[in-house]
Amino acid sequence: MKCKLLFIFFFVLISSLFSQVKNINSLQGTWTGEWINDHFQSTGSAQIMIVVDESQSKAIATFNIGGFALGVPVDVFVEEAAYTAEGAEITIMHEVWGDVTGTLNFATGEINGTADNNPVNQNVGLMTGAGILTSDSLMSTFTMVYNGIGTITGGMELVKENAISFPTDLTAVENTPGTVELSWIVTSSNHTGFKIDRWSASDGWVEIADLGINDVSYSDNSVDENTDYKYRVAAYNAETESEFSNEAEITTITDVRDEKVLYDYALGQNYPNPFNPATKIKFSVRSFSPVKVEVFNQTGELVSTLFDGHLKGGEYEVNFNAHDFASGIYYYRMSANNFISTRKMILLK
Repeated sequence: MKCKLLFIFFFVLISSLFSQVKNINSLQGTWTGEWINDHFQSTGSAQIMIVVDESQSKAIATFNIGGFALGVPVDVFVEEAAYTAEGAEITIMHEVWGDVTGTLNFATGEINGTADNNPVNQNVGLMTGAGILTSDSLMSTFTMVYNGIGTITGGMELVKENAISFPTDLTAVENTPGTVELSWIVTSSNHTGFKIDRWSASDGWVEIADLGINDVSYSDNSVDENTDYKYRVAAYNAETESEFSNEAEITTITDVRDEKVLYDYALGQNYPNPFNPATKIKFSVRSFSPVKVEVFNQTGELVSTLFDGHLKGGEYEVNFNAHDFASGIYYYRMSANNFISTRKMILLK
């Protein structure tokens, strides 16, 4: 009977792995650690080899469990766990281990299953489990209600030997129309390259680049105008991949080369002026440009930045609320490419 209980735990373990990961390829590799069965007060070593088969949308896990079950060595066995966007399901039928079926919900991380110790005893148990996965370790527990025994608990702690830390602080900007510039921070030392994925409503997630070990940026020149995109990056080596970085989102602009020139660079007088406590500032931009609108006091000290970013050609308006400022003369300045203009405004309280 102990053999069967151990196997149920292994199912919960692999399910916990799937419930916590975003990049299925980051599971691939060697995980080692120890298992414990509280009911029998026993422990042993554990090694799990996970290989991802992307073409068949499944992960294959080989379990190598050291120790003994009721005095009998535990044999190595191989099972396949299929996964989808919704979750994972596994069914094992074994004349010694019994029949085990379970499902995992990705959205909640909830694990449920049943176990039938065929062809002996016909005992059925209800099983729940939970796991916490970091980039290189897993702590998993299970609870099972088994007929004739009651509640049985256990757990396993594993460390991934060849884990890779995932890249962080991924950003996406379009300083030049038609080119999205990506950059990220490297946190790993055992990677050999990076893979970049891009999402669009028409294509979903697609790998667009495979980069070298020293790359920390990438220019995507294959984007369409006025389109929503998401990007993510993973580090990899010959054995495994990291989790994905944060996702960077961007909406591309219309190429200004196709736009008619309808505006020029200009900074208007604020209205009302004098004002208390708020006023509006209008300005226009000739073409896609980096634009900054700032407010200074009489000593030249910067007291507020009203806008700092990129804008297409057009007319714009920003608000300045001086509720926390003292009465007096203030200056506001607009800069865009080589254009700079400064105007005076008066705050009267």
